[in-house]
Amino acid sequence: MADIDHEYTREIVCPGCGDELGDSWELSDDDGDEQCGECGITFTWERHVEVTYSTDFAQFEPNRHSHRAELGRRHAAEHARRDKGAL
Repeated sequence: MADIDHEYTREIVCPGCGDELGDSWELSDDDGDEQCGECGITFTWERHVEVTYSTDFAQFEPNRHSHRAELGRRHAAEHARRDKGAL
């Protein structure tokens, strides 16, 4: 019997038969019990969510270009100091 991929999948997958519950994102809860429409077993499921953030300067920020240039110079100077100390 082949292993059924049912952990960390893009849709809810029955661990008994591998049937995929389409549109799993429409379920309103973050966990629950489900009965498989294919094999009839009841199984539990839970939703895993990853949140990430990105930032950038606002387009109207007047100093955004000079600030990036200054950070670049500081970064280069720090690497130069580290490289010099490693000799």
